[in-house]
Amino acid sequence: MTASAPMHCLLAASTILLSLSEPAAAGLFSSPENYHECLLEELEDAQNDIAAIQATLQCREEFPSPAMPDDKRSSFLFGPDTFSECVQSYAGSTPSQYAATQLRQACFVLYPQDEN
Repeated sequence: MTASAPMHCLLAASTILLSLSEPAAAGLFSSPENYHECLLEELEDAQNDIAAIQATLQCREEFPSPAMPDDKRSSFLFGPDTFSECVQSYAGSTPSQYAATQLRQACFVLYPQDEN
């Protein structure tokens, strides 16, 4: 057995693990599946309202119907699990008020509300 064999096994195991947790890694390895996921992907780094509006229009063009997802998600390994965690994660550092508002709405649609 060569020295690189353990590395190949580790790489294979990592690939299998990530493929089994597809929904959890969806934001990392795939494109958005709906308008609200597109907003999360495109607006997180918006530096101003003009850029945020343009990104929102781009998402609307890609996903003309802002249909609600069947189920609200929660992450398995990566990302937020609740609405509040989503807002903190995606909208917490954007300087654009417009982006923050749109991100909050996307989080509301995609993630379950926090339990009190």
